[in-house]
Amino acid sequence: MKKAMKVFPLLILSILIGCTGNESVNDKGDNLSKEPVKEANKAEGSQTFESESYSMLGEEGRIGFIYGSNTRFKAGEQNKYM
Repeated sequence: MKKAMKVFPLLILSILIGCTGNESVNDKGDNLSKEPVKEANKAEGSQTFESESYSMLGEEGRIGFIYGSNTRFKAGEQNKYM
């Protein structure tokens, strides 16, 4: 029992020291460092297709938004889309 009382604090101390790394890792094991992304994000525009009398933006058979000449999608801006 006395031996366990001496080993237990060392075990806890080892665990605490091991958990103080500077790197952040998500649940998938990916490194989440705060370095800027070096490659530019190259977003592709979705295809347009016709559905009944509507021009749609998206992927035919999966998802589509009614798209017209006055429709604007802006990142970070809330709006209603059909």
